Amino acid sequence: MRAIEEIHIPDVVREVLPAGYSLLPGINQIYELELALAEFRSLDKEDLLKRGAYYKTVDREETYHYQLCVGAPLRIDKSSSIRLRTFFQAYQFKTGYATHGLFPYRGKFHPQLIKAILNVIGVQARETILDPMTGSGTLNTEASILGINSIGIDTSPFCCLMSEAKAEALALEADAVREYESKPNKVLTHFHKSRDKLSSLDKDRKREVFGNPVIEKLFELCYLDTMGYARRRANKSIEELFPIVFDKYVHAVLNFIEIRNRLGLELGKVTIALGDARNMREMKSGQLPRIEDGSIDAIVTSPPYSFAINYLDGDEPQLEFMGYDVDTLKASMVGLRGRTMVEKVRNYLKDMDTIFAEMSRVLRQRKYAVIVIGSNVIQLERTLQSALEKNDSHGLDDLQGGISLEDAYVRIASRHGFNLVQRFSHPIEGVRNALRTEEILFLRRT
Repeated sequence: MRAIEEIHIPDVVREVLPAGYSLLPGINQIYELELALAEFRSLDKEDLLKRGAYYKTVDREETYHYQLCVGAPLRIDKSSSIRLRTFFQAYQFKTGYATHGLFPYRGKFHPQLIKAILNVIGVQARETILDPMTGSGTLNTEASILGINSIGIDTSPFCCLMSEAKAEALALEADAVREYESKPNKVLTHFHKSRDKLSSLDKDRKREVFGNPVIEKLFELCYLDTMGYARRRANKSIEELFPIVFDKYVHAVLNFIEIRNRLGLELGKVTIALGDARNMREMKSGQLPRIEDGSIDAIVTSPPYSFAINYLDGDEPQLEFMGYDVDTLKASMVGLRGRTMVEKVRNYLKDMDTIFAEMSRVLRQRKYAVIVIGSNVIQLERTLQSALEKNDSHGLDDLQGGISLEDAYVRIASRHGFNLVQRFSHPIEGVRNALRTEEILFLRRT
């Protein structure tokens, strides 16, 4: 080892970026640096300032993302665990801004990551992107903030309500929200009484209390959020917790409105439909009857990992309040059909083949479909081994030779006109995540 006369540890960011460009606090993962560099190469200075996901300053000017996160942080209940509060403080720039932090949902995207992906694949304002398995509507909310039109589809009525409430609330005016800021008990009483007046996307309920369907969806989600919170807090009732959750919702929206107006954001149009990604030619309800061939400019989605994570079980109280039978929904849910794990995986792969065919149909040529997926290789290995031992491996061919959902997706996608352009993994960050890594597949429609 040669003698060291002077210590020099290079600053990677300064080595790569010009003077006056700085990254957000907490950027410390390699994948984040890679995406930040991809944004720098993909966007001009003005777009990087307005759309960049990982930058604090561009040419010494604070980015929109930084201002949005600092100016509209999510309020955290002081009685929450130290772990949860520490998480939201640490991930303020990743997920704790606008309406993204409303209603914690398993398996959701990090919105900051989604923003970067939209930048890297070159989605422009007023183009239309699709998430055919939209879940909690992260893509739709983030796209709207960027001025991109979006469509979200889900088989769960609760997910549709959640996606609509979070995305549509971005366009509210402050006066409409402040009207109820000091009336949490009135809102609570309304939804307590609504237990016998079941709500869903399929029913036009009289909005005598609120007079604004967007406000009603927002507060209904708040009530459903409180129901889940009360289940986790055995010593607290809905009546005790609702004012706390209500305060978080109201101020998340009001803070965003203030930043939206100050920055002059032009929101993208959001359309949510109750439907099935396996057949996007016909929706069950919503303002969108179908998705036409070649009408979509980009797809970003995270397919449900339902045979490992039963999303419906966690949503059962909310769905029952909305008037839906969980067992009926399970019968049609991707990943839940089948008695044994082998049957569930076989049906899952068959369903995903149909979904990729539909994505190929609706996506324009030379445009991108980005798939974000985390999978449990050990579970899939055991499933395939069990099938082989019983000579029952038909329908599982896409798993053989590379036992992961990511490898299976690449094989399935190639059959439907998609080429794999790039693939990379990153650690999953969050509270209580069983899966440690996540894969991102950049597929291009031929």
